[in-house]
Amino acid sequence: MFIRLSAILALFVLPMLIPRAAVAQARTVSAEERTALLALFKATGGQTWTHRSGWLDAPGSECHWYGVVCSSEPNGKRAGELTITDLNLSNNGMTGQLPPEIELLRGLRRLALGGNTIKGPLPEVLLNKFDDGQLEVEPSSLVHDVKEVVFHVNNSSLLCSEYKATIFDGGSVRFERKLCRENGGQQTRKVYCEEREGKTYEFDLLGRLLVRSGFFASGESRKSHRGNDTGETIVSAKRDGGVHVDRLLGASVSDWSLGAIIEGIIARTKWSAPPREIPCSGSLN
Repeated sequence: MFIRLSAILALFVLPMLIPRAAVAQARTVSAEERTALLALFKATGGQTWTHRSGWLDAPGSECHWYGVVCSSEPNGKRAGELTITDLNLSNNGMTGQLPPEIELLRGLRRLALGGNTIKGPLPEVLLNKFDDGQLEVEPSSLVHDVKEVVFHVNNSSLLCSEYKATIFDGGSVRFERKLCRENGGQQTRKVYCEEREGKTYEFDLLGRLLVRSGFFASGESRKSHRGNDTGETIVSAKRDGGVHVDRLLGASVSDWSLGAIIEGIIARTKWSAPPREIPCSGSLN
């Protein structure tokens, strides 16, 4: 009876004890992640940071350093192991260039470094995570330097078909379009314009796409229009430093895809108020 009772206790108690011991041994990040943090501290003037509590303490303490958040890897070869998932050092007096070692933070899901005078870009490994929607990055200058994108559609064969969307760094959107007034339910040839403003959270993805796709590599226009022979779709973009490219979208798959992506961003914009009528001036006249 005693032997059976001991066996039963072993079956239920030992499996509970073993995982706890294993977890206790695994409550530290990898040596590579510690290397990344130390390199970041050194490259961005860590000794003069506004907040640096815990930084440079002994191995195993990294998850208690100021701005560092850790959690267990959800899957993969390192499932269950501790990793750095969030690094929030905004407004912390950081200066200099991000070190290449930061790519060793492979479990990172959010990198918040806004309000500092640091330079990018991020290593390609982290940029790929951003492209895949697996990493949030602040500020956007770490992933692209695009400041403004203008999407202008005009079909001269149709009186009331022109519209223009200006999307700014930070996500503000201004949308203008030309419309025909109606009389008795029928369109007339009397035109008017309206404007509305809103917000998008997809500008950084668009900016990164333009840089990655080589949009700025050549400013040459392509004459093969989308739609009929009298229609034009023009994408204009400005980069930090004054670089400005106007691209007349053509019939290629890449151009069609770019137009569709921007149209999707416009469609998903969160508008702050109903449209308001404005004078038709500038490009919409």
